[in-house]
Amino acid sequence: YQRLQRMEVDPALARLKRSAREKGWLKPAAVRGWFSAAADGDRLLVYADPSDSDPAWTFTFPRQESSPRRCLSDYFQGRGPGGRDVLGMMAVTVGAEATEQARTLMQADDYREYLLLHGFAVETAEALAEHVHRRMRSELGIGADDAPTAEGVIRCGYRGRRYSFGYPACPELADQRIMAEMLGWERIGVSLSEECQLHPEQSVSAVVAHHPEAEYYSV
Repeated sequence: YQRLQRMEVDPALARLKRSAREKGWLKPAAVRGWFSAAADGDRLLVYADPSDSDPAWTFTFPRQESSPRRCLSDYFQGRGPGGRDVLGMMAVTVGAEATEQARTLMQADDYREYLLLHGFAVETAEALAEHVHRRMRSELGIGADDAPTAEGVIRCGYRGRRYSFGYPACPELADQRIMAEMLGWERIGVSLSEECQLHPEQSVSAVVAHHPEAEYYSV
C-alpha cells in the first residue's frame, strides 16, 4: 500500500493540484449565516429576525423510534422564557468548471483520470466545508474545543456537528429549498435540480448545531 501511495497516488494528487492552480478549474466559494431558532417538539422554528414573534421557516425532523429517541431539534433550545438558540447554515462549492472538466474526461473515455479528478474535486469541497465549519465554531467561541491535530478533527474531534439534508437526521431533500431561500446561495453559483440535488455537483450544504452532545445517528 505504501508503495502504491508513493508511486501512484501522491504523483496523481500533485498533478491535480498543479492543474487546478494553473488552469483555474477549482473556484471555491462559500456562504454561511446565523439565525435565531427554537425547538418545538420535532420541529425547528427559524426566525428571519430575532425580534420576530412568528417563524419565517420551519423544519420538521424524524425522531428515532427506539432509545435514545434522538431528533435533530433536540440539539436546540426550546421555545420558552429561556429565549432562543442560534442555528448555523452553510453552503460551499468548488464551482461548475470542475464538473465540466470531469465531463470532458468522461466523454473522452479517460475513465481513470475522470475518477481521479472527480474524487479530487469532491474531497476539495468537503475540505472547504470543514474549513467553513471551523470558522463558524470560532465565531461561536467554541473553537478551543477542537482537537489539536488534523487527524483528530477528521474524527469529529470538535464541539457540535453539521448535518446535510438527505442523511438520516434530516432526510428530506426538499428542505434544501428552504435553505436556499435562507442563504441566497445563488450568490456563489449554487442551485437546485428538480430533485433538490445541489448544482454544481461538487457542493456541500449543512445545518450547523453547536450543542456539546450533538452526534451523528440513524433513524
